[in-house]
Amino acid sequence: MSNPLFDADYKDYIAMAHEMLIGDGPSEIISWTRPTATAGAQAWNSTTGSPTVYNNINLSWEPSPFRAYAALQLDPADFIAAGVRFAHMVGDVPFTPLIGDVAILNDGSHLIVKYADFLGPDGRPILWIVAFDA
Repeated sequence: MSNPLFDADYKDYIAMAHEMLIGDGPSEIISWTRPTATAGAQAWNSTTGSPTVYNNINLSWEPSPFRAYAALQLDPADFIAAGVRFAHMVGDVPFTPLIGDVAILNDGSHLIVKYADFLGPDGRPILWIVAFDA
């Protein structure tokens, strides 16, 4: 959905999100993978083939998860007990983060996406907030 009043400023908002993430806590360049789903009744439960891989994705770790809870109006009790880690990505990444996607960090560890949502007044993401099982 596009808003003519917002279109001219969208690139500025994306640029601002890039600037914010650079100075907003620890960040790293990661690889993002999406398993290839199979057809069938339980396609969500099995994969086949090579995953789709997106390289050079800037992930900025949320130093205080309570900001993420407040921004998305989440109940912290749903996430704290599970040991969830929050991070941000700029809205112009070449994919839509999905639950079950995997972030491969620089140290080789794999984190599975538990939650993903975005901030975007007209329906286009400016900033993604993702939660990973720690």
